[in-house]
Amino acid sequence: MISAVVGLTQGVVGSPLPPYSYGDGDFEVDAVMQAIPEPQTYAMFIAGLGLLGFVWQRKKLAA
Repeated sequence: MISAVVGLTQGVVGSPLPPYSYGDGDFEVDAVMQAIPEPQTYAMFIAGLGLLGFVWQRKKLAA
């Protein structure tokens, strides 16, 4: 999934650097792309949830 924030403003002529701006001087379109997490991020998240569940279960059994 790709999401973007798009803003419309008047003014400056285009810029090749982020945030990317394109226009003719009278009208400008700015687009900023949002970061997309890598698969390793999801793996670490799931591993962390598993570890929390393991610790919670051990505390529950010890009580």
